[in-house]
Amino acid sequence: MNTTPAPAGTTLDTYQRRAVAGPFRTFALGGGPGGLPHFLEHLGPSLQSLWDDLGTPTFDEPTVRLLSQQAVSDVLIDTLAAQRDQAQIKVMHALGETPHDAST
Repeated sequence: MNTTPAPAGTTLDTYQRRAVAGPFRTFALGGGPGGLPHFLEHLGPSLQSLWDDLGTPTFDEPTVRLLSQQAVSDVLIDTLAAQRDQAQIKVMHALGETPHDAST
């Protein structure tokens, strides 16, 4: 296990994104235009190593299919990302940590 702390900006960014979009949508957006299926294809194995500590959950085909079906949205990925970004900026404003070039 790596016990080296993550850079503060990285940790803060992760929590802010989850605060405004939740982990499920954050993962789906992390997959870019390919959405959750693309995210799971590339990062699923790393997540699997974390899940191993939980007991029996796996990223097997039925689980990936179920998660991907549940992540389907009629809203375009670019729109979802823009909504998340605007909400994240609002969180940053509330915390007094907004970069000078961020807009509302």
